Amino acid sequence: MPISQLPRALLEVRHAGVDFSLARLSVHAHFTGLRALMYHHPVAASCLGIASVSTAVFTALYLFWRKMFEPRVIVPAPPRAQSAASLQDRQERAREALRKSSSQQRIVRRVSEGLVRKQEKSPPKK
Repeated sequence: MPISQLPRALLEVRHAGVDFSLARLSVHAHFTGLRALMYHHPVAASCLGIASVSTAVFTALYLFWRKMFEPRVIVPAPPRAQSAASLQDRQERAREALRKSSSQQRIVRRVSEGLVRKQEKSPPKK
């Protein structure tokens, strides 16, 4: 007797004009693929399913453990020499860059103002 076979089934017909003296119900399932494997070999299918789920869980746990608890290699950066001279040099270069950018902005403003004046003086095109 296969594991999935039932010895009895209850069938209820709700109609006054129908009467049964004897009835027999047979269901023959024709599964293919994974369903057939699971139907004909339930123990092997359950072992395979448990093994695959366990493998996935243990792999995830291993990756978590490795990421969180294994020591990391930390390479310290070489110390930078900080001196008052280097700070003053950097401040001087920053001031020079600001002067250059402000002078360039003035030139751009002058050019754009000149273009606007030229457009105002030119007669409209027909």
